[in-house]
Amino acid sequence: MRLFRTMESIFEDLRHSVRNLIRTPIFSSTAVLSLALGIGASTALFSAAYTLFLRPLPVKDPGSLVTFSVSDETGRIRQFVPLAFADQLQLSGAFSHVIATQTGNLNFIYEGRAERIICEVVTPNFFTGLGLSPALGQGFTPDVIAGNWAPEAVLSYSFWKARFGGDPGIIGRVIQLNTYAFTVVGVSPATFFDLHQGRDPDLRIPFVPPGREIHQIDMLGANQDVPIIARLAPHVSRAQAQTVADARLHEFARTSSESRYRERTFGPLRLLSGKRGWPELAQNYEDPVTILLVLTLMAFLVACANVANMTIARAASRRHELAIRSCLGAGRIRLIRHIVLESFVLCCGGGLAGLVVARWLAQFVVHFLPQGPSRLVLQLPLDAYSIAFTFLLCTAATLLVGLTTATQSTREGFAAALKVDSNASVGGSSKLRKALVVVQIASSLVLLAIAGLFIRTVVNLYPKSDYPQARSVLLFTIDTPQEIYSPDRIRSIVTDLTQRVSSIPGVKAAGMAENGPFAGRANRDILQVSGRSAIEVASDFVTPGFLNAIGLPVLSGRDFSASDKPGSPKVVILSQSAAKSLFPHEDAVGRSVHLPSARGTNLYPLNGIPVFQVIGIVPDAHYYDVRDLMPTAFFAFQADPPYLPTLHVRVSAGDPVVFIPAIRREVDAVDTGLPVFNVRALEERVQDAVARERMIADLSSAVGGLALALAAVGLYGVLAYSVSRRSREIGVRIALGSTTRDILWLVWSEGFMLIGSGVVVGSSFAVVAGSLLANRLYGIGPTDPATLVSATAILLLVSVVATSIPAAHASGVDPVSALRSN
Repeated sequence: MRLFRTMESIFEDLRHSVRNLIRTPIFSSTAVLSLALGIGASTALFSAAYTLFLRPLPVKDPGSLVTFSVSDETGRIRQFVPLAFADQLQLSGAFSHVIATQTGNLNFIYEGRAERIICEVVTPNFFTGLGLSPALGQGFTPDVIAGNWAPEAVLSYSFWKARFGGDPGIIGRVIQLNTYAFTVVGVSPATFFDLHQGRDPDLRIPFVPPGREIHQIDMLGANQDVPIIARLAPHVSRAQAQTVADARLHEFARTSSESRYRERTFGPLRLLSGKRGWPELAQNYEDPVTILLVLTLMAFLVACANVANMTIARAASRRHELAIRSCLGAGRIRLIRHIVLESFVLCCGGGLAGLVVARWLAQFVVHFLPQGPSRLVLQLPLDAYSIAFTFLLCTAATLLVGLTTATQSTREGFAAALKVDSNASVGGSSKLRKALVVVQIASSLVLLAIAGLFIRTVVNLYPKSDYPQARSVLLFTIDTPQEIYSPDRIRSIVTDLTQRVSSIPGVKAAGMAENGPFAGRANRDILQVSGRSAIEVASDFVTPGFLNAIGLPVLSGRDFSASDKPGSPKVVILSQSAAKSLFPHEDAVGRSVHLPSARGTNLYPLNGIPVFQVIGIVPDAHYYDVRDLMPTAFFAFQADPPYLPTLHVRVSAGDPVVFIPAIRREVDAVDTGLPVFNVRALEERVQDAVARERMIADLSSAVGGLALALAAVGLYGVLAYSVSRRSREIGVRIALGSTTRDILWLVWSEGFMLIGSGVVVGSSFAVVAGSLLANRLYGIGPTDPATLVSATAILLLVSVVATSIPAAHASGVDPVSALRSN
């Protein structure tokens, strides 16, 4: 019965709290909005952090999945093992399923136009091994799973929706991939993207068995190294499976029929958790997302301080009500519980509204992630973990707001509150409210200073001077698969297309590059002059006209020309720093350099060491990395043709988008089977290069602005409440001759004391925060005075506005009315 009476009284307090909050809609809506913004921003960043760092794969029993890593002869750890080794793992008995994958690009003809799609080649047991139920049709057929290969394709859910409009009749339809016919047998589930985080292949096709090949699609072959994921067999531990797999790998290498495996030195094989697949994306965003999560939690605390300020002021105005409840028998514990429950209702309302805010902000966060050469797919759902985190924040807010208000409001006796004309017992709450405002101001200054540091970092990183006409340079990446096109045909396409596009009216220059600036792919080479130390350079293969197209003038010597073709003397163009390093006190033009490194792309098979003649010098520019200004070398396509060339077209002033249809027509005129993708301006590539820093700068600015707005509201609330409590005093002062300036200064001085205290405290913490983030900054110190002064100036400007409103109200007090009212 005691428990029943306790629960009954709790529900009674809840009903009373809801009625009280409904009677004060302005107070309630303001408090809920403040909490919703703080909770919503924190939940959105938590969802991003959980997805990147903790969320398991949406497959059956992800905890039993493992991936493999092995060190090579250089000691480098790789997560690639021979595909032929997968059969040995399956036969070992330690794994119930062994799944291999390989991702590449294929040509797909759709509505009369060639399109480049992302294809993942997988072992036939991909869907059954992961426990995936296709949204339509099936995974690969039982015959294919049994080893009888057939050209089958399973579309991704997004590709099925985008290209086929979700047509259920797609099952059984034949599609052309690199001119080879495949039959669609199923559609992947909507909730599954890929084992590699951030990817969503358009379709999947099965590896061909050993000894068979499809010449149109090289990556179907079994003679390659691939990432492998496996599911542990029942009752087999990871340690046991690792011992078995390691022994199998070395036995495989020793007895392999292929010399490249027998001659290869394999280090110890390690088994890693495959619960999250291959989360390489998390490594790129671990620091930015963590920083932003901490900043949003700071904004959440500012929101809590703001609401606590409001509830303390409201509780002070309700002391008469609380005194009557006390006289009627309510103890302090009951009163504290009532106030805490009222805060709980407020915080729950803020949490529900925060989930709506978080759902919108989650997509806003994804928008700032760089896309790179392949589209990035990241879904941030509001799942049970996000809801649980929101509930945790609501609980924390309830404790921070409710207990602070309750203990402050019930700390002293209520006898004075029963006197109608008493202002007793408000001094303590006033001091606490002022302290909360100081905390809000200090926190806002810290957030604004951090945002300023990252804004300056983005400005310093952005290589605007390197490519001043980046907005007028259009990029068109073209896929010329060597399984379909011969080397001579690819060279012909590159030459014809460049000439055709260059002749379009309004096109100032055009040229192709294997990569281009900030392409997401980066080549490195070693150059050396006889008798001197070698240097590392960023390198690229380009056609005549490319340097002019991106705005790199030839300072001395000449540009590439049509005479620099296969069979002619090998030539190279160097950046100024590369030329100075190789030829410190000489003119580099006309001199020879050696290429002692074997290129990873094998564009120059090394018959001895190739020698190149320097024909030109160009200015230094950030080419692949905005932070590192590396020496650069440009080579002509004098050996193998480009693998995935990108056409760079500089157009006349105006909107460059209007040139896209004309350029596409020229591509079709050369070959209708050429897929064109990643059509964008060079400026977008440059922006992607600083996307991580820009994401922190933009979102931290938004968080800082939110905290500043909450601090301004808190400051206004304290001063407005102070003016209302001191209305008699102000009336007396006016009656005794105080001027408007005197009254304004009376309120301003109180506000400036709070602002000054917050600035002093916030400046100290801003210096500490900047030092902690020093490794994420570029071209600016963590204690940059200009940034701190700018943040302080913004804070002061907003604070002065918030202070002036109650000050103006105080100066307009009618002394007669003020003396009569109290």
